[in-house]
Amino acid sequence: MKAMVRFFMRPPDELTLEDIHAYQLHLTRDCNVGWATFNHSVGAIRFFFGVTLDRDWDVERIPYQKTGRKLPVVLSCEEVSQLFQVVTNLKHRAMLMTAYAGGLRVSEVTHLRVSDIDSQRMMLRVEQGKGRQDRYVMLSHKLLVVLREYWKIYKTRHWLFAGQNPEQLLTRAAVHKFFKKARIKAGITKKVSVRSPPGR
Repeated sequence: MKAMVRFFMRPPDELTLEDIHAYQLHLTRDCNVGWATFNHSVGAIRFFFGVTLDRDWDVERIPYQKTGRKLPVVLSCEEVSQLFQVVTNLKHRAMLMTAYAGGLRVSEVTHLRVSDIDSQRMMLRVEQGKGRQDRYVMLSHKLLVVLREYWKIYKTRHWLFAGQNPEQLLTRAAVHKFFKKARIKAGITKKVSVRSPPGR
């Protein structure tokens, strides 16, 4: 509000809707502000005129900008391969491979059960995933080999990737922690997480 008063150099209660529209144009054209800053200003203006001054304006006539969307940071196939190579812990490597091969969220990976692996149909069952819906994803032969190798050593009974206590889930924080270590060890400087999609 102070910025708008400085722009017009007159009391804000004297301003009209046309003045506000001119100020919004100034923000985008002259100041080149981002959508977040623009919408923050709109929220303040709407509150001031609609609540503080109790103007009988339709505040919808003071529009917000549509939310900006950033393209996701992706890992190249070579970078994904580097991640797998530096992760020497079989359990961690199996988890990363499962996440990337199936396009799974961290919570979906940690909630997988041994019974979710359908080697006959070469499918992986994801229960209560996005939108609280069950779905199936393709299970590659390469991933199946790694999962079988992993199971022979860990012999998990219920949760596929259990925590230190076999009856408890592995926490998402633990997954993000070992992923960060692997990213640094692989020399990847991109700001990526386990959820960052691999490129082509």
